[in-house]
Amino acid sequence: MTEPTQQKAPWSFVESAFTVAGIVLAGYALQLLLGQFRFNILIWPNNLMAGGVLVLTLFLLSLRSRSRFFQWLSGVPLTICLLAALVALTVIMGLTPQITGNSPDQRTVIDTLGFTRMTSSWPFVLVYFFILVALGAVIARRLKAFRWKDYPFYLNHMGLWIILFAAGFGHADMRRYVMYVEEDTDYPEWRVYNDKGDVLELPLAIRLNDFTLEEYDPMLAVIDRKTGNAIPGGTPEYLQLDTLQKGGKITQWDIAIEKYLPQAVRNSDSTYKAVYMPGSCPAVKVRVKDNISGKTHSGWICCGNYAQLYRVIPLNKNTVWP
Repeated sequence: MTEPTQQKAPWSFVESAFTVAGIVLAGYALQLLLGQFRFNILIWPNNLMAGGVLVLTLFLLSLRSRSRFFQWLSGVPLTICLLAALVALTVIMGLTPQITGNSPDQRTVIDTLGFTRMTSSWPFVLVYFFILVALGAVIARRLKAFRWKDYPFYLNHMGLWIILFAAGFGHADMRRYVMYVEEDTDYPEWRVYNDKGDVLELPLAIRLNDFTLEEYDPMLAVIDRKTGNAIPGGTPEYLQLDTLQKGGKITQWDIAIEKYLPQAVRNSDSTYKAVYMPGSCPAVKVRVKDNISGKTHSGWICCGNYAQLYRVIPLNKNTVWP
């Protein structure tokens, strides 16, 4: 009597890694050919129909839950590889400044590859979709062998699936508006503005009773003229300004604070006076001594803002005192 033929094991990490790498490469190919993924194709009710097709597909696949493909789709190797790809794309997104809204696309390589709009890039969308499919397959596989004592697994995984589904398939229906609300006004505000500047009315109104803005005193630094960075490079030194602060030291320079005005405006081309009004900004009069050359510099420094130009003190040909 011969032994029964054993079914081959599902694909493992090697096959899963190559599959996920192919998904990411296909995403970049679509990114170069088509540009960003357009979420407006999933606007209501298209997202509901697409979600229904996804759930139906998972149900049909679960009918052959013992097949090699379904076991691989709902297995650990594919899930880990998909999560690794998602983490890698998320790290790139965290290290790259993101462009939101209707800002125009740039022409650099990182913009073309979708790094600056990661959540709407094809690689991210494809990895997200396959994570949704794999997670749904895991849920369907466990539901085939339903047990009441596994309710924590069902609640955990089904809740995560719903969150992922709603975040992606509901993205196209999200709207962003701007509302301007002033403090202590007699009338509430219910008008908002969209990205095009059109005025819309909401079914609710908001009145701002109180608003508190905390402001912190600025810090002094010595700036490298070539790089624009504070020195020394890597571990820059700063001097915190305060009305009680009399001075300090940054690398080779001794600083004496002669006068500090938290809110000031220009009194002339090179002096400031204390004025409490919109558009005022911090200004400080300092005396700086270079311990190497022995030279002394003095004058007013101001960080500047939308209403006033900044002012610095040149220390030498390489550095300035902002």
